Parts: sequence; structure tokens; C-alpha cells
Amino acid sequence: MRSLSLMTLLAFSVSLFFGCGSNPLISLDRGDYLPMFVGAKWFYTGAPPDSTFRDTTTVVGTATRGGNKYFILQHTNNPIPAGDQRQFLRAFGNKIYINYEGRDFLYIDFNQPEGKSWESYADFKGMILRKDFEITTPAGHFSHAVEVAFESRTLRDAPGPHLTFVPRVGIVQYGGYSVRPAKLAGYNIDYASEN
Repeated sequence: MRSLSLMTLLAFSVSLFFGCGSNPLISLDRGDYLPMFVGAKWFYTGAPPDSTFRDTTTVVGTATRGGNKYFILQHTNNPIPAGDQRQFLRAFGNKIYINYEGRDFLYIDFNQPEGKSWESYADFKGMILRKDFEITTPAGHFSHAVEVAFESRTLRDAPGPHLTFVPRVGIVQYGGYSVRPAKLAGYNIDYASEN
């Protein structure tokens, strides 16, 4: 009986160790408001007056920075190739962290009440503008949306970026600052890859 318990514990330990090691995504919390899986894609179309604008965001891989594992999100702005950029994001509970210029910052804290700000990355402060509302985009009608705004401490006259998130979908609308306004036109998130 004792050898069976020891074998069970050993088998569990080995499967836990090798199972997590063979798939680096198992140790990453994907987050409810921004479901990140390698291969996930979001497609955006511009909002008037710039309806020709297109953007695709793809989770292209993972990376370790400063001891933390991040998903790499590649943004491809079309027709402005110079706007292409990568973001290193990780989720933990209802918070999203960003690795910006080699440092880890709290990017978004969905636990905050409406109207309360937090220190975010670069010179930005983040704030939840509103929670639990409905929004319609070309991709469909969504419930339980959360709108997040950022304010620059140095560019106070410019409207900061605004992002609207929907649980288990991701960003459904964005705009503000130097960011062209866009709405979600479609997305491909393979929840089967969670397992």
C-alpha cells in the first residue's frame, strides 16, 4: 500500500513537472479579458472617418523577460506598415502586465472600481471608465464590456488611448491619442488549445 502511494505521488510529480515544462503556456494565466493563446487573432476595421483602416493583432509566441513569461502580440496596421509593433503581455487574475522597455508594469487592473486610476507603463495612468455594458461591433453584439482609458502625464491635452474589453473575446474597440479608432470585425481564439 505504501509503495502504491509513493508511486502515485511520484507519477503525479513527474507528470506535473514534465507536463508544465513541455508546454510553456500551461504556466501562463491567460486572463479572462484578454484571452491569449499562440495563434489567436483579432481583426479590426477603422471607424469613421477612417473606414479604410485595417489592423490585425496576432499572438505570435511567448518569451521570458525578467523571470516572467509573456505572450508576444504582433500588431500589423494596414495601410501603415510603420505602425507595426509587438507587445509583451501576461495576465494574472484580473490584471494584465506589460513588459515595456525591459521593465514589468501593471497595464490594466480590471479589479479597480470605475473612476479610480492606477500607475501604468511609460508615463500613463490607467482608469476603468465604465463596466458591464453592451457594445456592438462588426463582429457582433457583446455584453459585460469594460472600457479602460489611459492618460499621459506629459500630454494632458491629447485624449489618451481607450480600449474596450469583453470577457473571453478581448479588445473589441480602441482609439484615442495617436491611435486610429477601430472596432472588432472578427477574431479567432482556439480555446481547445487551452488543454
